[in-house]
Amino acid sequence: MKKIYIAVSIVILTLSGITLYNYARDVKNSKEIVVLSSQANLVSISKSFDHMICVEDVMVEVEGSVLKARNIDGKIHWSQKLQSKVSKIIRSGTNIIVLDKENRIICLNKQGKILWQYKYDQVPIDIIADKFGFTLVEYKKNDVANIDVYDAKGVKAGTVPIENGYILSFASSGTDNYTVSLLDTSSDHIKSKVINYNQKGELIWAVNFDNRIVPRISYGPKGNIYLIDETTVYKYRTDGKEVGKIDLEDKIVSFDCSTENIYAVLKDKNKYKLILVNESMNKKEVINIGQAPNGLLGLKNEAVLYYGDKIEGYDKNGKISFTFQNTSDINDIYSASGNALFVISNNKMELLKYQ
Repeated sequence: MKKIYIAVSIVILTLSGITLYNYARDVKNSKEIVVLSSQANLVSISKSFDHMICVEDVMVEVEGSVLKARNIDGKIHWSQKLQSKVSKIIRSGTNIIVLDKENRIICLNKQGKILWQYKYDQVPIDIIADKFGFTLVEYKKNDVANIDVYDAKGVKAGTVPIENGYILSFASSGTDNYTVSLLDTSSDHIKSKVINYNQKGELIWAVNFDNRIVPRISYGPKGNIYLIDETTVYKYRTDGKEVGKIDLEDKIVSFDCSTENIYAVLKDKNKYKLILVNESMNKKEVINIGQAPNGLLGLKNEAVLYYGDKIEGYDKNGKISFTFQNTSDINDIYSASGNALFVISNNKMELLKYQ
């Protein structure tokens, strides 16, 4: 009996030692979760503003035809009175695009200087801008839909007629080409068309997708173009050759690219997961995230998910790297230099940094 007791004791001590060793090893190898700290915040000074937009560290409020901008430190940065009341304002790269009531498209930099402007004969149907500062204006002329595309300097990158179609998405390389996806209305069945143009508006290549809608386009690692339908990501070179494809099986609800990685949030029934895909179009990590995020931001080495009241960052190994708990609804986030994020919540802009 004594020998059995001793043997059992040895087994228990051995297992305990293994458990403690594994725990110590996991603690040593685990990455500490960083809690982001608020460095500064800026609240709208007007309770009756018509529009508000944030560009990097500047908040712009619009009342009628007047734009007022303040830095994150709260100081008045600049004020600009336009010729007519503002009907729409969007961010285009680091610039600001305004549509006024007299159909002018006006581009200002974040210092308030008007860089370029064009006046249209009719109200534009839509204005879309991308992260590189290219802007697409859709309008009708002689009952035919057209698009004008401008680069960040206001140089027109072509006028293109759009017959039998609706614009779904738009993105650019920021330099010499841009891509548009259309819902083709010329046939009875669902059909999408993706067209790539050069800086002169000349068609470089096009591809049709039967029975598929392509609502998202993104320029990613090495300048490759990623086309996203409901469940699949297609990778194209700038010459139009398809060089990769991955079926993620579940519905893609959010998608973004960094300079090195591809990130997507998928919905499987009532469950959500974050997928990290490398440049070779292979799945790297699958992380269950429980609930649907409001949005996704792809950084160089991290995917940032934001919800109504919190932010979570995941590294390229699928581990949580940082968190932040907010007190009000988060509408948007974007990156800042020096390991920092800008967070937009209703009428507030906040700067977060690693502690």
